[in-house]
Amino acid sequence: MKEGKSSGRPLTPWQRSAEFRAIAVRTLRAFNAARNTLPRCSAKAKSTGDRCRQPAMASGVCRYHGGATPKGKGWHKPVWPADGPAFEKKLHRKLKTQERTRKRKSAKLNAMTDEERRQHDNWRRAHKIGSAAARRQAKEDRAQAASFRAMLAADEPKAQSLEALAVQAELEQARAKLDELMGVGIFG
Repeated sequence: MKEGKSSGRPLTPWQRSAEFRAIAVRTLRAFNAARNTLPRCSAKAKSTGDRCRQPAMASGVCRYHGGATPKGKGWHKPVWPADGPAFEKKLHRKLKTQERTRKRKSAKLNAMTDEERRQHDNWRRAHKIGSAAARRQAKEDRAQAASFRAMLAADEPKAQSLEALAVQAELEQARAKLDELMGVGIFG
């Protein structure tokens, strides 16, 4: 078997044979031609304004610019590896990464001063997890609840219906009758 010029490693079949090199060149050209027809990522460079040249995913951006980031109900949930030959290895790597991230966040929070922690907690309250639509709806719900509480707390006299006034009059008559009976000594 022939060896490479300076590496000392054996040559691969495509390095030894012109036929294999031709097959490799044709395959790469076909791959690049097909790749060039795919839609491109919509992200742009800040410095030059040029668009990213990576193929876009279904979301319109490439995996480097957030195309693989879960949206909606999948937001902020771990994506577990698919079942396959390397499933166990990938799963353990994912779990180690999550544990490392958790420890790093914990150490960062513990190292904060009281003022930094207060600012962080305020930021977390203002930036809830979930979609923008869900956060907007929750904000509208809070505003409506606050206005409703303000209406209830207003010192305006409450208007009562005729039925409520009739029930209140009957209740007062029943109390008067009870007081009368209690004074006679029937229950005493």
